[in-house]
Amino acid sequence: MTGMTAAEADDDNVADLGLAESARRIAAGALDPVELIDACLARIGARDPELGAFVHLDEGAARQAAMAARQRLRSGAPVGPLHGIAIGIKDIIDVQGQPTRSGSLARSGLAVARDAVVCARLRAAGAIIVGKLATYELAYGTIEPDRPLPGVNPWNPRRWTGASSSGSAVAVAAGLVPAALGTDSAGSIRGPASFCGVTGFKPSYGRIPLDGIEPLAPSLDHCGVFTRSAEDAALLFAVLADPAVAAERRLEPDPGAGLRIGLPMPWLGATLPLDRETHSAFARAIGQFETLGASVQEVTLPPLGDYHAACFAILMDEALAIHGGELDARPGLFGATLKSRLHDGPARLGVTAAAARAMRAALGGALDRAFDRVDVLITPTSPGPAPDLSSLSTLGFLDHPQLTAPANLAGLPAVSLPCGLTGNGLPIGLQIMARRGGDRLLLRAAGRIQAATDWHDARPS
Repeated sequence: MTGMTAAEADDDNVADLGLAESARRIAAGALDPVELIDACLARIGARDPELGAFVHLDEGAARQAAMAARQRLRSGAPVGPLHGIAIGIKDIIDVQGQPTRSGSLARSGLAVARDAVVCARLRAAGAIIVGKLATYELAYGTIEPDRPLPGVNPWNPRRWTGASSSGSAVAVAAGLVPAALGTDSAGSIRGPASFCGVTGFKPSYGRIPLDGIEPLAPSLDHCGVFTRSAEDAALLFAVLADPAVAAERRLEPDPGAGLRIGLPMPWLGATLPLDRETHSAFARAIGQFETLGASVQEVTLPPLGDYHAACFAILMDEALAIHGGELDARPGLFGATLKSRLHDGPARLGVTAAAARAMRAALGGALDRAFDRVDVLITPTSPGPAPDLSSLSTLGFLDHPQLTAPANLAGLPAVSLPCGLTGNGLPIGLQIMARRGGDRLLLRAAGRIQAATDWHDARPS
């Protein structure tokens, strides 16, 4: 599919509005929450049968909440920053009254009794949770021949959607909802965001609480967001972050003129060759930052393969500690790829979990020293656009260093932004990383480049 702009998508459909714009219109009385929810539900009904982004949809509760949101506005009562906005939730995150299946036959499918903390905060801000979004099994499996894909790429159904938060990326890319929650333990927000052409933000480790979210690897797990812009992501982050974080008012450099950008060139050399069109889009993004007054310099870091190996060795060790007993006790309920990844993956890496933990401090320290010289690091999110589904293998990802892994290993905030389209209409992603705790600087830098470009406005046709 070729891309089109947001304006071309559907001038009259409020489902095409971004999160922040929808919130502004609702607060000003220019948009009725019922109209917005009805538009999103109609879009889901029309498009999701082919896309498979939602695994549970609660239309009745969503419409009831929209009616209540309308009445609150009419009464003049105070409203939250997300009042009346439709949001989807990755199906490893608990939503009261809805099942959490985590993409697995091993989960009961019974409705849960309590919201995850992030969902409670969304509701307190006025958001309307419309349903649960597809994920790969336990947020770590991959394609199973006998199970449906957790979301079809709306740009090209023969291409991969990225990783475990695929349903969330698909829902935002296809205009089903303006925003969605996902999780990221090694790139599961940024990869799908890149391949589906949306903005995907993973905050600093610990900034958004994980209570009520099924764990994969607790020292690497992050909850984050999929939106249509960095502005939208910043609005969601302000709602979801712990109160102490939300109250911070630290001085940060202006992310325009004077922003210092680092290029980790050792990560982008012969060990990880970039697709030609990805290289071109990345070079163009660097030039756009320079036009905005940023300075760009190369930085030296340990090999990307070291970050990749340490991240995945720790991930698989922690995931086995949590899920291994259940996999062994009820093997018939889990997919073959998940079991292979957890049982066979560690040997493929050639790094033990103990060695990985010993490496972690040194690798994180190297990034800390880099951030003494620069404000952000930028890379492509992936060496190329979404791969063909037929090219995927269960363990092949372990053989190719992931540009997303360092941010999880070191707990850095990171965002993937659309930065171009290939000649055959596939999105290309740009990754920006900042020092741990530099979430606002990161989002302001991302917002600055998006204000000067329009790649984030492209939509699948």
